[in-house]
This record gives sequence, C-alpha cells and structure tokens, in this order.
Amino acid sequence: MMHSDRKSLANEKSDANDLPVLDQSSHNQKHLVVCSLAAVSEMVAATKASALISVLHPELIPDTPKTIAPDQHFKLAIDDIEAPHEGLQHAELKHIDALCQFADTWHAKTTNHETSSDLTCDTSQGSLIVHCYAGISRSTAAAFVVLCALNPKVDELTIAKYMRNCSATAAPNRLIVSLGDEVLGRKGRMTKAIRSIDRSLSYEPTHPFALQTKLEHTRKSLFTGSKAA
Repeated sequence: MMHSDRKSLANEKSDANDLPVLDQSSHNQKHLVVCSLAAVSEMVAATKASALISVLHPELIPDTPKTIAPDQHFKLAIDDIEAPHEGLQHAELKHIDALCQFADTWHAKTTNHETSSDLTCDTSQGSLIVHCYAGISRSTAAAFVVLCALNPKVDELTIAKYMRNCSATAAPNRLIVSLGDEVLGRKGRMTKAIRSIDRSLSYEPTHPFALQTKLEHTRKSLFTGSKAA
C-alpha cells in the first residue's frame, strides 16, 4: 500500500466514540503478541506464530525460528533512542515504512489463508510476534504502528487505550510513533494519543500480551485485552 493510499484511508471519517471489542467467537482472528527477547522462542511455539518482527540492536537480533520462513522475519535493527545519538542507530522513515509494508503483506497472506477452500489449511496459525529487548518500548511502538496501519478507520486514541488496557507497562518509543504518524498520514494524532496515556516507568522485561490485529467498532464502552499463554 502506497503512502497516498494510507493517508487517504486514515483521514476517512469514523466515529471516535466507537471502541474495539475482542471477537472471541472468531477462531480465525489473528493476534499480534508483544514480548521480550527472552520470551520469543516460547511465544513462537505457544501461538503457532507465522511471522516475527525483531526491533533490536543488530547484534542482538535472534536467528529466525525454524518454524518461521526467513522472509517472514522482519529485522528492524535500531536502538531504543528517541533522537539521533552518535554511535547508535535511531529509527528512520524508511524503517517504519518497511515495517508497515511487512505488516500489510503478512495480514494479506493470513487473510487469504483463512479464506482458502483447501480444508487442510491450519487457520490457527498466523500470529505475529513483535519483540524488542524488554517488551516495553520499541516493540510496543512497533505494535501500535502496526495496529494503526491495519485499522485505518479506527481512531488513534482508541488504539492507544486498547494497548494500555492490555499492558500496564507499555511505553512506546516516541520517535517510532512519530514516524508512523508520517508514514500513515495520521497528522500527529498517533503521537498525541500515546502522550495521553500514562507512561510506564518499568524497565524490567514484561509479561507477553496479545492484541487483536483487526479491531471491530462497537458502541459499547468495553475493552477486553488478553495475555499470551
């Protein structure tokens, strides 16, 4: 999806009072699981993940798990900084554009898999794992950008509050979020939404948590999050 297409979708009118609800009745619903580096192997196995996003210093990026195709492991080699710093790699526009393209491709593949007439298809597979070192900053920022990319008609504050409901420790990297704002054409609303939720002060690796990738609109003021098994 091109930048212009994303920006057009992001600026279509939607009801800001609509809130997402996890659709537990849909066994085909795909999830995005956020975790620390230490939990990657366990989460890949537990969720039957089909794709992995690693957001880490290049020397710390893990090998691609045997159960995930090499082209389904997106490696975003950046440090956890929010401004340029000598000797470190900060996130750039090209990184976040590539992240969004990867998410779009992954979702299209899993959606096509679900609708396949091949009854041998295992539609339980398809979770997307996103991790950094501790599962707090870079990974939650990448997850927020991915959710905004996959849900262009859902407002940014709703998505931010949904993430906070699922994780008390999420503290998305502000630079990644601001670049996502630009790539997706959300005109600063993503940054504003993240600033509006309380910022975690935790720096310890956190418990993995799961997010639905497609958020449905409902009039009910209800958020339902889930921790990964």
